[in-house]
Amino acid sequence: MGANTSARARFFSRAASTYDDDSMAQTKAARRLFNLTRSRLAKRTPRILEVGCGTGTLSKMLLTLDPSCLSLADISEGMLDECKKRVGNNGYLQYIKADCESADFGEIYDLVVSSSAMQWFHDFRHGLLNLRQALTDDGLMAFFMFTAGTFEEIKNISGDGIPYLDDSEVRLIVNKALENPQFEYFDYRTHYKDCMSMLRSLKASGVSGTGNRIWTKGKLTRFIKEYTQKYSDNEGVYLSWHGIFVSGVK
Repeated sequence: MGANTSARARFFSRAASTYDDDSMAQTKAARRLFNLTRSRLAKRTPRILEVGCGTGTLSKMLLTLDPSCLSLADISEGMLDECKKRVGNNGYLQYIKADCESADFGEIYDLVVSSSAMQWFHDFRHGLLNLRQALTDDGLMAFFMFTAGTFEEIKNISGDGIPYLDDSEVRLIVNKALENPQFEYFDYRTHYKDCMSMLRSLKASGVSGTGNRIWTKGKLTRFIKEYTQKYSDNEGVYLSWHGIFVSGVK
């Protein structure tokens, strides 16, 4: 596990107890991903691997598919602990602490699914191909990831941000890795009463939105003033989220 990966695991572990209250976009995306996945999944009582299970938002939906096996994997110990509280410890459930980008899961699944996690892969192509190895020959992979355009307001003001992949880059890699891929795009806007509430909400969900920028008091004051002037409406300050849903077979 590299240094950046270890740091990401710590960030999300610290945010595990507050994540659900500040993850409106992630929850909305998980619900849509589940519906898209259910419509393409042919096998009954499937063996399922969820990558980046977090606190279990999608995991609880996957239980309704009556899986014969549900492996829930995450890089964060804290997230796995929260997931266990919400999802339970039934006999067909397995919790795995792993860097899913490179882990050898040692099992084969009918469905590999992931919501709001694969944007954190250091090398998306490598991670996608690694997860493909965990699929049966006719297995389905379905995932949602945030892409460029997410937090564009923060980037426009600060000049810094998370280096999300473009939709076109994701499509190019997926088209070479999966058969009959289908794509759908996601656009969402969250509102906050003020700029500090927005920054606190992002921190509570384990995401800074500002990359590795170190804030001084003066820079923070200027950021808040400019952001509020440019990106406010009658509901407060707003923030954009953009992503892509992908499903395809091995």
